[in-house]
Amino acid sequence: MTNVVERFLCLIGSLFCLTVLHYLFEFVAFTAFAASHSQGQLTAIVGGTLIDGTGGGPLTDAVIIIEGETIQTISKKGETDLPPEAKIINAEGRFILPGLIDMHVHYADWMPEMFLAYGVTSVVDLAGYDWVYVQKDGIAKGKIPGPRLFASSPILDGRLFWNVPFVLLNDPEEARARAKNAIDQGVDLLKVYTEISAEEARVVVEEGHKAGLPVMGHIGLTPQAVNQLGGYKVQGKSIGAAVRLMEDARALEEAGAYAIVL
Repeated sequence: MTNVVERFLCLIGSLFCLTVLHYLFEFVAFTAFAASHSQGQLTAIVGGTLIDGTGGGPLTDAVIIIEGETIQTISKKGETDLPPEAKIINAEGRFILPGLIDMHVHYADWMPEMFLAYGVTSVVDLAGYDWVYVQKDGIAKGKIPGPRLFASSPILDGRLFWNVPFVLLNDPEEARARAKNAIDQGVDLLKVYTEISAEEARVVVEEGHKAGLPVMGHIGLTPQAVNQLGGYKVQGKSIGAAVRLMEDARALEEAGAYAIVL
């Protein structure tokens, strides 16, 4: 029995050591990569077809010169000399696209590598809290890998239904105070939810706009009301339901929200 316990403890210890070494190696590798790019390393992406997202046609045999984290020039192969000190990335037979942006995520610890692997270089978290803000800061400082992270305030709402970061509001004065507190924390936008009153939404938008921040609103289907609405399916199919959705959307638009999650 003692030998079994000892072997088990030895196995656990080995797994722990391997895990620590894995994350240490990942941190060192990422730090070295970030340092080289922040110091102005030249990189040339050569070949490939560039689709730049501006609406123009594809550029075949593209040559993109990058210094540090800044694109310096874009040209066609043969039109410019490659800097002799540049790191060359051969993109022949491939497509080159701007990074994708996911506008609605609830950021979690398993997401960073997945987003980067699929070309998502920016994400917007719409239920901010302390852990998300720490991740945002670490990514911005180059301490941890991940997409550029924009984080909202905690969700500003009138009732609590489920386990994400909600702040419950009792009146417009509290809504204003909570909005100011989130702005002081350095959030990128404010988020209001389905049970907030029109006046509370108005003062949140007012404070957001004073600080130069957008406000996003959530209407329609919510996880906490999914059973009442008959499950996860298309909403607003009846005249009454459609009218309610439109009224809620117009109310948020009139309050000054820049976007609506339906």
